[in-house]
Amino acid sequence: MKGKIRVGLSILLTLGSGYVFADALNLTPGPLTFSTSVRIAPYPKVEKPVPAKEISTKHTPAPEEKVKELATQFASDQRVKGKLAFVVRDATTNKILYDKDGATPLTPASNTKVLTAVAALHTLGPHTTLPTRTMLSGSALYLVGGGDIFLGVDSKEAVRPVRERANINDLARQTAKSLKENGTTTITLKLDNTLFEGTPLNPNVATKNRNYMAPISAIAYRGGKAEHWGYEKDPAGVATNIFITALRNEGITVNPAPGEKTPANAKEIGRVESAPIQEIVDLVLTESDNSGAETLGHLIAVKTGNPPNFDGGAKATLKVLTKLGYPMVGVKLFDNSGLSEHNRITPNLLLAITSDVVTHKHPELESIGAGYAVSGVNGTLDLRIAGPEAGGRVRGKTGTLDEAVSLSGVVNTKSGHLIEFAIILDELKADDAQKLARNAEDDFLKKLATL
Repeated sequence: MKGKIRVGLSILLTLGSGYVFADALNLTPGPLTFSTSVRIAPYPKVEKPVPAKEISTKHTPAPEEKVKELATQFASDQRVKGKLAFVVRDATTNKILYDKDGATPLTPASNTKVLTAVAALHTLGPHTTLPTRTMLSGSALYLVGGGDIFLGVDSKEAVRPVRERANINDLARQTAKSLKENGTTTITLKLDNTLFEGTPLNPNVATKNRNYMAPISAIAYRGGKAEHWGYEKDPAGVATNIFITALRNEGITVNPAPGEKTPANAKEIGRVESAPIQEIVDLVLTESDNSGAETLGHLIAVKTGNPPNFDGGAKATLKVLTKLGYPMVGVKLFDNSGLSEHNRITPNLLLAITSDVVTHKHPELESIGAGYAVSGVNGTLDLRIAGPEAGGRVRGKTGTLDEAVSLSGVVNTKSGHLIEFAIILDELKADDAQKLARNAEDDFLKKLATL
């Protein structure tokens, strides 16, 4: 693999979701373009358009002894007051440069979302979209949730973000037009929210962590987020009320009724589609969106024939990764977001996934790279590992719970070495243990970035 790496992260310039990477590389104008201070490290340097499947990276093998020295220092860092497991690999040579308990399963926090991303992209497909439909049966109109929790409303934005790609107002306009063409101006509206089942909040997530996600449903407005802070208690109800208002504004008299499953004889009269799964995955990873991750888990369960609930999503995800041949010994999942403190994942598994993204082993996973947050630039790494030496050089998925910290991804070093890593710190029980452990983690990656 020397000299060339089939890089999944780099080919994002060919994808719609890759605009962020292109923008950050100053290849296209946008909010992430930098002319001073921090510049995102080339990943890789693209001299001219080339086939997406293989791009010359010009990366060189990392200085093995220096990496080992830095890793040894991190392994014995006195700021780490709990368990530490991590692995480091040279992406150019595929050689493990350091392994401290890489096979040990620990609490991964939001690195769980990396597993969810793999299962979602492989099972649902990167280009699949999620429909929100209206179905008519007699005078009863059904609003049918298809798993899109990021519905939006009319906006002046030329390019609609993932959270508002499908427009409730568009659905209302389509529906009203069809109703009027059939001579109908009065309907009874029923919500069909039956795609998922079970409790809207995960019983395997501690009460203190449940505030970090919306109750899961098959339909929601802007991820179920409340107007100012937190999440709506009834995201499906909020989305339905917005639709009712929009439909009334189109001249339709709406009589709300209790929800139920759409009858088989109902006819579709309106439809809007979500952003593609690959863009939803990118958002879930970059922003560590818990509601989006759990919704993906439910959708994975639906697609694979498992119960469409939290337990079904977690089990389906494990089955998909096992089928793909990943190292699953000791791995346990109780959710798809990482809010559950019962999850256990090994650094070896996270490293294997990162390697597959880098080498493009599974083409459908290539967009995971766009979802990795960029140090000092965006997402959950926007304020971490920043500055002129390391800013833009670390790309990865973060994870944080009260007693656990994790980070997995890649470092594109100053001298052109590409280093993969996966780090999990667990049982951080002291009052300041989490903060100190994260500082130690960040310092290690900063030092790697300067090599």
